[in-house]
Amino acid sequence: MNLLLVKNLGNSVGPFLLGVYVKARQRVRGFIIMHQVLDRYLGNMLVKLDLLIRKTGILNSELRKGYLDHNGFKIHFGKEDSDQAAFIVTNNDYETETREAIENILERGDVFVDLGANIGFFTLLAARIVGPEGKVFAFEPTPSTRKFLVKNVLENDFNDRVVIENYAISDRRSKAKFSVTALSEYNSICVGEGGREGTIEVDTISLDEYFLEKGMMRVDLIKMDIEGQELPAMRGMGNINEGNQEIKIIFEYHKEHIKYNKLTSIEIFQLLKDYGFKNFTVLFREPYKIKIPDDLKILESAATRANLNILAEK
Repeated sequence: MNLLLVKNLGNSVGPFLLGVYVKARQRVRGFIIMHQVLDRYLGNMLVKLDLLIRKTGILNSELRKGYLDHNGFKIHFGKEDSDQAAFIVTNNDYETETREAIENILERGDVFVDLGANIGFFTLLAARIVGPEGKVFAFEPTPSTRKFLVKNVLENDFNDRVVIENYAISDRRSKAKFSVTALSEYNSICVGEGGREGTIEVDTISLDEYFLEKGMMRVDLIKMDIEGQELPAMRGMGNINEGNQEIKIIFEYHKEHIKYNKLTSIEIFQLLKDYGFKNFTVLFREPYKIKIPDDLKILESAATRANLNILAEK
């Protein structure tokens, strides 16, 4: 059976096949990740199978709608955001361990900062948890993606507690070239010659400057998914850190971005330790704690397979 025939089949009976595939995949994945050896050798194969399955068109019936009904939210998305949407469909979740960490940390009335908010998966989650007494600051520099972020906040009635900004967070107020790619998850401030598919100019600001202008200091949790710009963002939040002794940060550890930005793995952790952060938890499968610098080699080895989100606590 060639790919064209399978694709036509996927278009005609997509909803039924999608339901069967998602249920089967979730059972297989659940079994694999409970066994470390299987996960190590079969986890990547499962991801590759996902990509192949998507080419058949089985997900088309869901993705053509341009929105998902998930976890009580209606989440709209564009073509450039479809990779994240497809992940949610096939996994019935998105970055499970990070979602669980956010749910465990945030409380009603808290302040959450979402750097690289994209279409708002974590923004919506946090907005529901903090309630109208809390606040969510969602930063998304990509214009087309930010349009859906705004729509999702309004659609889910969170405009009373969510502030959406077009800044790219860095260590200072400035202008920067911003790489725009076919998949919005990978857009970021340019280093070197910039992105292959195009660049736009964006405004940058530090978290210290931003919240000084807002006339507020409290921040309980920051989530950073900004494609290698985590260190500049952290450098620009010294005052916020000093003013919030219980602040927590979830940041993406991306081995290739660290290398591309001519950094070393220790630099981010050293700055965080200078800020008073002592506890680091890798949010992957069964979350596990690491000691820095003792476990850097373990971390780098794990990051060879996938980008890792890390929870930093004082």
